[in-house]
Amino acid sequence: MPVLKLTCHDLIENGGAYHDRELTPAQVKIVEAHLAGCAKCRDYLGSYRTTIELAQSAMRQSDDDPDLIPEDLIKDILATAVSRKR
Repeated sequence: MPVLKLTCHDLIENGGAYHDRELTPAQVKIVEAHLAGCAKCRDYLGSYRTTIELAQSAMRQSDDDPDLIPEDLIKDILATAVSRKR
């Protein structure tokens, strides 16, 4: 991720790390500065969150352990969403 300026592509590539709170405080500031001025990226992160929530809900309804969602499933869903945006 660039140090001073974030592009939409950079945000998409690092959206998961932002969502999962894996970024440094300095990186979070850069992401949030970009989000403040970019409606498309805010929408992207909103759909990212919704995807995770839907996957969690589906797993709760069909699995014995509702808190565990296969990471591969989430990654595949999100990779599909990213590829469709390009």
